[in-house]
Amino acid sequence: MGKRNYDIHDVIALLVASGGRCHICNKDIMNDWRSHEKIKTAELAHIKAFSDNGPRADKSLSISARNANENLLVLCPTCHAIIDKKIAEGIYTVEWLLAKKEKKIRQIHNILEKLNDEECLIIKYSGVIETQNSSFSDESIVQMCFSNGFFSNEEIISLSEDSNCEDIAQSIRQIDDKFTVRVQRLFDKQIEKTICLFARAPQPLLMYLGHKFNDKHKVEIFTSHRNLQWKYNDTSNMNSFTLVEPMKRGGKVALVLEVTAMISDNRIYAVLGDDVEIWRIRATDIGVDKIGNQAELKAFYGICVDAIDKIGLLKEKNVEINVFSAVCNSLAITFGRAIFAKSHNNINIYDAVKENGVVKDVCKLSL
Repeated sequence: MGKRNYDIHDVIALLVASGGRCHICNKDIMNDWRSHEKIKTAELAHIKAFSDNGPRADKSLSISARNANENLLVLCPTCHAIIDKKIAEGIYTVEWLLAKKEKKIRQIHNILEKLNDEECLIIKYSGVIETQNSSFSDESIVQMCFSNGFFSNEEIISLSEDSNCEDIAQSIRQIDDKFTVRVQRLFDKQIEKTICLFARAPQPLLMYLGHKFNDKHKVEIFTSHRNLQWKYNDTSNMNSFTLVEPMKRGGKVALVLEVTAMISDNRIYAVLGDDVEIWRIRATDIGVDKIGNQAELKAFYGICVDAIDKIGLLKEKNVEINVFSAVCNSLAITFGRAIFAKSHNNINIYDAVKENGVVKDVCKLSL
């Protein structure tokens, strides 16, 4: 009888393909689960026995074939002992063991594939806030993508406006024109890559931009902080959101988004009058630079959809929802993505402007 000689490359390949875990029970076989010491408990097991009289033996198999990778499993000592017990004959068959091994290899492969850098399309938009352009460098956003596991072989798609003063109507026309030529054509060709979206602009424009990217597309939105740094998956602070329903009902409806600051009822009454019911989506931690994680954007998206749906069920479809917001750039975009024109009530978006030294809210956009 020959020797149990294993190719070291086969052994390494088996351990890597199993993720360092038992092919059957998934127990960690590279560390002791009790002491947490790095103790290798992995054992090589034959699917078809090494010896002619062993479990699942195939006497026609050559010695080299019996020791080959295709005939080996990596198991914990317990599973190795169980599958080779006489009493387990007919239970742990060659077919069952091969299927178990192949399934584990496939699962580990699929998990590892998800860790690859993801190819993306980088889209940027900068608008004018009052008289200041909120532009940012291409290098900064390419580096942010790289730092977060994205890469692009395409040129950055710019939707940024060509203006030196804030003009919402003109900006919307520019967004529409550039979106049609530079983005919609890719959607029409069914070129579907993850979109990494970087945008700084007045909140109504950010909401309008978000509205252009519906839920059919995978969009990763980067958050801009006041120090002009971008955030993507910063888990140092995790915020949450609550939907606060109105204490009194009214003819008109206001939806207030409070994340970077609180918005007083008086601001809303000054615009809509007293016959108004005020709904609020409020962050647990209100203030600037409190958002920086995709999980927060997802939670905000969900609660926005729920709020608009609920208002739509309680009110007639011809009742408009008037939105007053104090949110960061990424949440403004996310709110726009939560609006479905065909099923939701008409949305009026207000923005605070200063006229003759007085701050007042003006409807800048309807969706």
